[in-house]
Amino acid sequence: MMALNDRVRERPKGKVLLPLGGEVRPDPMDNLTSDAPMSQWAQGFGMGYDYLSEVWEAYTPDEFDEDIGALLMTLTFFSSRALAEAYYQEGNKKGTLDQLAKSVLEIFPDAMREYAHLGRSIYQARLETGDFDTEPSTPIKIGRNEPCPCGSGKKFKKCCDSTKGTGPGPTFH
Repeated sequence: MMALNDRVRERPKGKVLLPLGGEVRPDPMDNLTSDAPMSQWAQGFGMGYDYLSEVWEAYTPDEFDEDIGALLMTLTFFSSRALAEAYYQEGNKKGTLDQLAKSVLEIFPDAMREYAHLGRSIYQARLETGDFDTEPSTPIKIGRNEPCPCGSGKKFKKCCDSTKGTGPGPTFH
C-alpha cells in the first residue's frame, strides 16, 4: 500500500502506475491467473484493505459506502477468477466476463488514484484530530533477507539496509 501511494504521488499529471512487479497482461482474462502479477497485486491489495477496514469504516461517511465498494471491486477484481465471476454474477451481467474484465482494466487507474486520495484524506484527518501517534511505540525490525518495505521488490539487504550505507537503516517506524 505504501508503494501504491508513492507511485500515485509520483505522477502529478494523472498517470498512475502499479508498483514494480505489478504489470498488466494485454489480454484482460490473462490477469486472472494466479501467476499473473496483476492478480498477485490485487490479492495483496485486498489483504491490505482487510487489515485496515475498521479504520476506513470509522473515518468514511456512510454515503461513501457505495463509492468505496465500487473502488474495492475494481481494485480486487483480478484477485482470482472466482472473485471476478462473483462480481460478474452480482452485477447486471451485460456482456461477458471478458468484457467486464476489459472495462475494469480501463477504469483501474482512476480507481487507484481515487483510493489513494481517500486514504491520504483519512490519514490527514487522523493526524488533525490527534487520533494516533505518528511513531509506533515499538520499532519494527526488518530482516535483511525480507522484501524491502520501500516497495522496490528487492531484498532489504540489497536496498535500504543502512549497514550497506544505502538507506534509512534496519529499524522502521
